[in-house]
Amino acid sequence: MISPRRLRPPVVPFALWDGGMSAFSSVILTFVFATYVASGVASEGAVGEEAITAAQAHGSQVLTTWQSIGAVAVAPLAPPLGNLADSGGARNALLRGSRRSPPWRPSR
Repeated sequence: MISPRRLRPPVVPFALWDGGMSAFSSVILTFVFATYVASGVASEGAVGEEAITAAQAHGSQVLTTWQSIGAVAVAPLAPPLGNLADSGGARNALLRGSRRSPPWRPSR
């Protein structure tokens, strides 16, 4: 039997890595990418200060609208998908791929 002391060292680095990566990607997607899209991409090709400001405002509005639509779409799907992932004892099946083919892909 493995002692609890032997399990601890690999868990701590993974927990630190996982926590750091989650926060990093959240910050990048929420603030850095959104700011880039709203200011840089949306105003591409606009000429004049007033046109650039209007394009940035419109880009920010479009980005916010689509982020809201995505949140509303994900919110009802998260509980059933979480339940599916936790059921049956094979918790990693959705991450590593199931042995069965998905319903949208025919069996070989």
